[in-house]
Amino acid sequence: MKKKLLVVGLVTLLIVLTGCSASASSTATDDTSTAQMESTQTEGVRPTRQMDLLGKVISVGEKQLVVAELQSLDSSQSRQKAAPGQGNTSAEASSAREMNDKVTGMNYTIVIAEDTPIFSRMAGADDAQETSINLSDLKAGDTLRIWVNGLNTSEKSNAVYVELASQ
Repeated sequence: MKKKLLVVGLVTLLIVLTGCSASASSTATDDTSTAQMESTQTEGVRPTRQMDLLGKVISVGEKQLVVAELQSLDSSQSRQKAAPGQGNTSAEASSAREMNDKVTGMNYTIVIAEDTPIFSRMAGADDAQETSINLSDLKAGDTLRIWVNGLNTSEKSNAVYVELASQ
């Protein structure tokens, strides 16, 4: 009887200790992923979802932009046009730029909060380089990729991330 009780006690203790150690490692993993997520958000990392608006700056205000929407290439065309090393000619690249310069006729007012990340993205030989810039660095005629919370023509839309396309 004592042996049974001892075995049951040891098994129970083993289960409790195993459960506690799994909880501690889970908490450590959660803390690590939370810290990584916070650092990613504060570094202004580009959103993983598709941009909401490709546009040309019409005017720059103190805390907002007025942007004319540009015709965007569909995803299959953009992959073909933008794929490096695929034998693209300068004529193809020029054609892609001209297509992006076609204004759709839709204008949007985009509110830029102080903490909204704005980056200039310059394509390099190895990879793209991002440089943090200010709203005051933007000017009429600049081409922007904009991510917002709910794009709306009749109201102002709040920017989540803004990227100045290389000219």
